[in-house]
Amino acid sequence: GFPDYYCDDYTDRMNHFTDKWSRMNVAFDGIYSGYLANPGQMEQVKYFLDRFQKEDTLYLVDPVMGDHGQKYPFFTEELLVGMRELPSRATVIPPNLTEACLLAGVSYDDLYAHRYEEDYLLRIQDVAFGLLEKNRTSLTIIITGILQELCGFFGFFHIAAQLFGILTGNDALLETLQLGLNGVAQRNREVLTAAFFDGLNNLCGKT
Repeated sequence: GFPDYYCDDYTDRMNHFTDKWSRMNVAFDGIYSGYLANPGQMEQVKYFLDRFQKEDTLYLVDPVMGDHGQKYPFFTEELLVGMRELPSRATVIPPNLTEACLLAGVSYDDLYAHRYEEDYLLRIQDVAFGLLEKNRTSLTIIITGILQELCGFFGFFHIAAQLFGILTGNDALLETLQLGLNGVAQRNREVLTAAFFDGLNNLCGKT
């Protein structure tokens, strides 16, 4: 990550946008929520969803909380509780492996210890199915950040695990593709997304 950054807290201003757009009768085909600085912003997201999420609205939740087995500095248990509520309203969630474990209440270290074993992806599948059981079964889970030498791509039911290589910004690209392909059947979205990253990796000299 970046060695330093500036954070401008918009928590007390987010609802101004929501209320204005609501009065303007604005409608959204897709809604995306990502980094949330505090539990108060979680409530702002719910407020936004109550006004704009319709039955056919694609809602993508990026549960930004950590990576590589480490929690980000802003992480709190209160934030985790709130983040676990959002997938119940989501269409797609693309957590990295660390975030999937946090959402599911599974030990990342215990799971990662099996990374060189043939059943590693099946263990990750169990984590994803656990999340499906806690939320609606139509939820699509795309787990990123899976590093394993045994295979390059693995897809199953509502879950797609893709090794994207070490390219900064892949999560943002993935999420943009998912929203841009709104209206395309989920299985086809997975295939098209995988093909995009395969082409990107080839362009960058990766295999």
